[in-house]
Amino acid sequence: MGEDYARKAGERESVARAVNEHYSPRNASDNPPASLVGAIVGIADKIDTIAGCFSIGIVPTGSQDPYALRRQAAGIVSTILAHGLELPLSELFSIALEIHAERGLKREAYDIRKDAQEFFTLRVKNVLTERNVRYDVADAILGAGSDDVRRTILRAQR
Repeated sequence: MGEDYARKAGERESVARAVNEHYSPRNASDNPPASLVGAIVGIADKIDTIAGCFSIGIVPTGSQDPYALRRQAAGIVSTILAHGLELPLSELFSIALEIHAERGLKREAYDIRKDAQEFFTLRVKNVLTERNVRYDVADAILGAGSDDVRRTILRAQR
C-alpha cells in the first residue's frame, strides 16, 4: 500500500519500489530487496528496530522472540550478502544506538553492543551452516570476527 501511496504522492519509481521492498525478506524463503535503495532502507529499518529493542532489554532468548528480531537480523545479513555491501555490523548498530541513546537507554551501551555482536554472530553462523561449512571451520572463521558479513562468508569459501 505504501508503494501505491508513494506513487500517488509523486515520488520517483525507485522510491515507491523501495517502500515496498524494504520489508523483504519477509520470511526465510523470501528474497532480499532487489534494488539498492530498497536494501538500504530495509537494513536501516531493521537495525533501528533491533537497536531499539536491545536498548530496552528486549533480547531474544531461547525460543522467545516476540518481535521477530532474529528474522530481521537474518534479513540484514541476507541483504548485505545479496548486494555485496561492505557495511560493518558494529557501525550500523552504533549509528542506530546513538539515535536511541538521545532518548535514554535502559541498559549500558557496552552491554547492548555485546549482546548485538553475539546476536549477529549467530545469524552469520546460520548462513555458514546453510552453506554447508563444517562447524569447526565456521567456529574458526567466526573467532576471527564476523563484523563484515561479506568478508566473513568469503573467508569460509576459500
